[in-house]
Amino acid sequence: MLLTHWQGDGWAEGTKGQGQNYFLSFGYKPNAKNTVNFLITGAPQWHDQNYTKKLSSYYNSDGELNVKYNSNWGYVDGEYLSERRNYYHKPVANLNWDWYINEKSKLSTVLYASWGVGGGTGGYGAYAKTTTDGYKDWDATIAYNESITDGIGSNNTNGSGYVGTAIRGSRNNHSWYGLVTKYDSKLTQHLSYSVGADLRTYKGKHFRELTNLLGLSGFDESDNARYGSNHIVTETYYASPWKSMFNSASLDQQIDYSYSERISYEGLFGQLEYVMNNFSTFVQGSVSSQQHQRFEFWNETEANEASEKVTNPGFNVKGGASYTVNEQHTFFGNIGYYHRQPVHDDVYLNYSNLVNPVTVPEKIFGAELGYKFVSEKFALNFNAYRTEWNDRSTTTFLSDGTELSNGYVIVGEGYKNAIQDELHSGLEWISVMMYYQI
Repeated sequence: MLLTHWQGDGWAEGTKGQGQNYFLSFGYKPNAKNTVNFLITGAPQWHDQNYTKKLSSYYNSDGELNVKYNSNWGYVDGEYLSERRNYYHKPVANLNWDWYINEKSKLSTVLYASWGVGGGTGGYGAYAKTTTDGYKDWDATIAYNESITDGIGSNNTNGSGYVGTAIRGSRNNHSWYGLVTKYDSKLTQHLSYSVGADLRTYKGKHFRELTNLLGLSGFDESDNARYGSNHIVTETYYASPWKSMFNSASLDQQIDYSYSERISYEGLFGQLEYVMNNFSTFVQGSVSSQQHQRFEFWNETEANEASEKVTNPGFNVKGGASYTVNEQHTFFGNIGYYHRQPVHDDVYLNYSNLVNPVTVPEKIFGAELGYKFVSEKFALNFNAYRTEWNDRSTTTFLSDGTELSNGYVIVGEGYKNAIQDELHSGLEWISVMMYYQI
């Protein structure tokens, strides 16, 4: 068991932070052939940021340099408050089981789960007031908010511009569950194999919530498809790695955007290896299926929140060999082909439920030949490689009305994934001199 705590003011102004680290493990061995272990670990933390600014900002009005200057913080009634805070907590839990079946065979299985919760804060609405020396003037900002009719802030929903200032938290939560099992066995003295399965499911949630209304009574969030006009959000939530684990905005209290995704993966893999004296060779491969679905809660009605499900197959095969002439000289080579599924952000267009019509699995062919030399005071590794990467997804900006090669026309501006082919080839030379001093 391990438990630690840290805290500090940071190097730059307004960069305070605090966190913990915990680790807990239990092991049990019921007999000589079985061992079971459970562990959970995590490192919740928050830290305030010196968010981006021009280099000229580090000079004050008198031309004096302050390399620790940070414009993202100030005082509320004498109490410190930063506009920019990162906070996150991602505990990971594993349940491991090793079964030594006999002298030649072993089964290893791990059941795991991970829960990530947290995000980052920033300004929301109009810019916060600043002091003459460039810091946040929270008292003046609160006074401005309290002068607004009904105390309701707005993000340009009525065409009149930003009204009111608040601090929001951009949340990126996820839950991940999986199981990996692997069976190893020796067929002969020189030949062994392994087979296994990999099962995973992931759910991500991305939205914004209010963390500080700064004197406002609420924010007008009518620019969404689900709730329509006169939708006022009033609740605030803690920018804390511990409290955010159990307390986050419900759908009707979220702001600005809200969407989630579900990604599931099933795979089988195997390897055959032959080792005899100074020579070894192997062949390995895998097949898999990956499913994607996106859920849009802000720009779609409840009836249309779920996207089309997209399923992509994948596989890879790889082989290699190595020959050691003696303790100093080794020659090796590898060759492989990978049919790689596209990542989730490449499957859907422009942060919407629209499926990208040009995204396809990527095809990668790679080959490598190399030589390794090791002596008491010198080591050398030399290899030549060639990788052909076809149908690779790349992100580009497309404007409204852009027509793709398949006739699809982009509606609205945004980022979209295009496809390109690449060739990577070259020579690598790594040498290390080792010296000993007595």
